[in-house]
Amino acid sequence: MNVFTAHLHRIRGWLQARDTRVERGATLVEYAVLIGVMAGVVLVSVTLLGARITDLIDSLPAMPDLG
Repeated sequence: MNVFTAHLHRIRGWLQARDTRVERGATLVEYAVLIGVMAGVVLVSVTLLGARITDLIDSLPAMPDLG
């Protein structure tokens, strides 16, 4: 292997390692954004539907005492 080929392999390895680090960071940010969006959807759903769900549960007949 000549010097030029050795340098190409070294540069290629450096670029691959650099690209991997960028992907890991991007993945972390993507997961954080996804969790934030999911938390927002849950919060909005509970806020908008909370009273309706409570009314629905309150309108159900009481269970008989089995004990």
